[in-house]
Amino acid sequence: MLDAVHRDIPIFAICLGAQVLAAAAGGSVSRAKTSEIGIYDISPTTEGASDPIFALAAPSPVAQWHEDEVAALPAGATLLASSELCMNQVYRIGSTQYAVQFHPEVDSSIIHTWEEHADNAFIESGKSSVESEVKMAEEALFAAWKPVVQNWGRLVLASVLV
Repeated sequence: MLDAVHRDIPIFAICLGAQVLAAAAGGSVSRAKTSEIGIYDISPTTEGASDPIFALAAPSPVAQWHEDEVAALPAGATLLASSELCMNQVYRIGSTQYAVQFHPEVDSSIIHTWEEHADNAFIESGKSSVESEVKMAEEALFAAWKPVVQNWGRLVLASVLV
């Protein structure tokens, strides 16, 4: 992964991937004080509001499922969004490596599968289910993250055409 960073290859790291990217690039990962399981809002930084991929203008809903977090960003990384419980929700390294602590790819059917195969994060959250919470938020999640995925696709396409 660090080789991809040095070669400026586009990366979109999700959850554990964001943690691996941070650790590989010189940041650190630790157990979160409080796990995030379910729907939470993240708030953009000034840089996040003007970022060409994320362009978050206001707090946005995200689906979370983690008990570890990026405790310290790698040197030179740019923080793009945070939540009340997790400071480093979205960050960028350079101009093509992005990382998110949350799960923009999930919907309620994926959450249903995760609940069936409960991991420590879910068990220790004390929640019996978040499937309905995610189901109720699906429209807002799709509206918030579809433009980001489209922007990301354009970035990847532009890097291939160079």
